[in-house]
Amino acid sequence: MQQRETERLVLVTRSLIVERRVAPNRAARMLVENNQGVTADDLQLALLETALFLEEMYDQTVRGEWNDWLRIDFWARVSTKAEDRSAGTTGLLITKTELYRAISLIAIDVIRIRRQGQQTVTGKDLLDFWRDNDSEYFRSESQKPISE
Repeated sequence: MQQRETERLVLVTRSLIVERRVAPNRAARMLVENNQGVTADDLQLALLETALFLEEMYDQTVRGEWNDWLRIDFWARVSTKAEDRSAGTTGLLITKTELYRAISLIAIDVIRIRRQGQQTVTGKDLLDFWRDNDSEYFRSESQKPISE
């Protein structure tokens, strides 16, 4: 894929998740729906670039909350109670975790599609796979059952 197209996908993904605050699974679905001809690898790259951007945001925010960021044990940092964290770091932590989850689930689906003999997987292939395999995580709002 051309560099410009990759950059466009990254900007679209960042805009959805960071600026518009769309949930990562919905943002991933929207990205796939709007780029059906793009390879799944390129779509995943855009999601990963956004996750790395969130990592940087999180690191900058947390450094302000921890005086000895580099000296504090990793497990002490990650096991800190949510109420001891600021709303900003908690929101970033949840968002980046969900984004990594979405990326992982897409990667698994791509592997499943490739095992069926298809080497190049596109956004359309993912949508078809999700439709046929009832991927509730990536289901669009119009596909979700109405609760009684």
